[in-house]
Amino acid sequence: MKIRNRVCTGLAALFACCIGLPAMAQGTYPNRPVRLVVPFPPGGGTSYVAQLMGESLSKVWGQNVLVDNRPGGNTVIGAIAVHKATPDGYTLLFMTSAHVINEFVTKDLPFNPVKDFAPISTLTVNNYGMVVHPSVPARTLREFIAMAKSKPGELNGGTVGEGGPTHLAVQMFNMMADVKTQPIAYKGTGQLMPDMLSGRLQYTFNNLKSLAPMVRTGKLRALAVAGRQRSQTLPDVPTFGEAGMPGFVAGNWYGIMAPKNTPRDIVIKVGSDLKKVMLDPKINETIENEGMEQFLSTPEEFAVLLQSDSDKFRKLIQVTAEK
Repeated sequence: MKIRNRVCTGLAALFACCIGLPAMAQGTYPNRPVRLVVPFPPGGGTSYVAQLMGESLSKVWGQNVLVDNRPGGNTVIGAIAVHKATPDGYTLLFMTSAHVINEFVTKDLPFNPVKDFAPISTLTVNNYGMVVHPSVPARTLREFIAMAKSKPGELNGGTVGEGGPTHLAVQMFNMMADVKTQPIAYKGTGQLMPDMLSGRLQYTFNNLKSLAPMVRTGKLRALAVAGRQRSQTLPDVPTFGEAGMPGFVAGNWYGIMAPKNTPRDIVIKVGSDLKKVMLDPKINETIENEGMEQFLSTPEEFAVLLQSDSDKFRKLIQVTAEK
């Protein structure tokens, strides 16, 4: 009987230790390198910001954060890699607002962008500016809308890609302003800008850093900034709300996500450490130099943004398809 009691006691102690192991493992997170998947090619602005975050997190954690560029499929290839990864916090996704748009422009998408990932935190936002060629007589947003109403279908808006953020910005402008302009898709900004500067295109949306030099030299005229507040990059340019179109917000956010079912305490820790990194003055200065702005959120706020974007794009695409 004594032997049996000792065996039971020993098994109970061992069982108690095993129960405690996951909590201890999570409590020491991360205790090995973390992979940060970036669904864009190296060398671009997105990859640069991800590399910056990775280097800073490596210093905070004392573990390497390995940036893994997985371009292709309009970010789908990189997202699939994270979707299939073990939900243990050691594979994270550095994503932009293109993530949500894929639900509506990619056939047979093997995941739900909103439901199949654990949002951790948004990091920055790159609000778009709306610019026109100097030959366009409209000098304000109201004047441009009036001009578009008087010339339905005659004004061309340049976009990067079909179904991408700038294409949807043009479509959203059409819907909210109740006008009809033609989105003209290009493979990239490098192909779009020559036509914009020559006057073949009447207007376009793009990130403020790209537009600012051409606005300052008078090669393009800025009508409005599609953010919730004015930008430090072009502080004299009004927001769409100030210019007469409240509620128009368009841009590209950057954020960190994890596979669905990643433990809550790891999600909270990564989010908390990201905020420490983002509030560093040196990193903040670098972000501003890239034309971006701080845009930090909790996992709950990020989840609301994802659902809100999904609802907005669904409505926009439905309205566009009906016309």
